[in-house]
Amino acid sequence: MMDGFDEAVIGIIETFQGDLCVTYEVDKVLEILMAQGMSDEEAREYFYFNQKGAYLGPGTPLFLEAI
Repeated sequence: MMDGFDEAVIGIIETFQGDLCVTYEVDKVLEILMAQGMSDEEAREYFYFNQKGAYLGPGTPLFLEAI
């Protein structure tokens, strides 16, 4: 789990391999980053590079973008 992003959790997904992955709502993650003082652009850059772009092994967090 990502520290400080509990409000963005929308569920847990079990992969085919049996790993449990916490799933976050992208818009809420971005809101939390902006509440920490980042601009919209800074929050998106940080999210896509440091959070969504990170592979942490089995159980790496997943991110849902609502359409």
